[in-house]
Amino acid sequence: MMSRLQKHVPKFLKPALRPIYHKLVSLWIYRKIIYYFHPSFTEKEKNIIRKYNLESLKILNKKFKLPPLIKYDFLALKFRSTLIFEYLLSQGIPLKGKNMLDFGAGTGENLVFSKEYGIKKAIGLDYSSKKFNEFIKKNIKKNLSSINYIQGNVHKKHFEDGSFDLIISINSFEHFRNPKTVLKEIWRVCKVGGYVYIKFGPLFYSPLGAHRYGYVGIPYIQNIFTNEVVFGFFYNYLNINHTLNRYTREKITKSNLYPEMNKWRVKQFESLFLGNCKWKVIEFKKEYDYSFEWFTKMFPEKFNKFTYSDLFVSKLNILLKKIN
Repeated sequence: MMSRLQKHVPKFLKPALRPIYHKLVSLWIYRKIIYYFHPSFTEKEKNIIRKYNLESLKILNKKFKLPPLIKYDFLALKFRSTLIFEYLLSQGIPLKGKNMLDFGAGTGENLVFSKEYGIKKAIGLDYSSKKFNEFIKKNIKKNLSSINYIQGNVHKKHFEDGSFDLIISINSFEHFRNPKTVLKEIWRVCKVGGYVYIKFGPLFYSPLGAHRYGYVGIPYIQNIFTNEVVFGFFYNYLNINHTLNRYTREKITKSNLYPEMNKWRVKQFESLFLGNCKWKVIEFKKEYDYSFEWFTKMFPEKFNKFTYSDLFVSKLNILLKKIN
């Protein structure tokens, strides 16, 4: 039935609508495949899980594999950085001879590889320069006079007004304590007519929003279980040995289990980026993750307080142009 629909329905659609139709059908098929091939649970296991305690987490931990770790070797970093600059070029954004700032620069690979696209000056800003220094020492031997890395608080002022033609921020806005303050600072240091590219995720309430990739693969653990239960699971059962927030060095406690996450919801980011007349919004794209949609249906009582976007929008891609 579905194959016949895929074959014949597009004949009656305008050419511009056909790719959209095929994408929707592919998504429908993907969601059905995921639904039928997810881990199975006995009724006894479901009843134990519904107690939402440490024993529940032990069962779930056996059912879900760890997600693939993000690679940080030279080639992986270069590949991801290349995707960013190729995307900007595809949007007609000039790069050659421009000054660029990376908010939440992390390893600093975007600064290094920006030179291949003709960026004149590239500056990174982050809470620590440790990863950048390690990356440079290990991989980069050539002249870096056009690159600078500043260790500092992204919520505070570090540059003059209108200093940059291009500002990027990759996988950082879900961590910034006050995204509104950061965006206001980005606007201040961006030139009129300059561009801002922001890409980040997973968002806190999405399947892997807890950001504990190397330790647990349980989806929505941050939505289902209390902080006290998860704290015991992380630090007493799994024996995770670091109890400091890697960004602010705050101590992780039962009452503050995810200090590196701002816990903003999708509607808050929509209001922040789409409700600002100082920007022209070139793109505001949501990336959905339906991999664990079936899981939300198993325990609906734990998900009814969240919106559809909260649960399934994993990442946001935003491209802005400063107009005044």
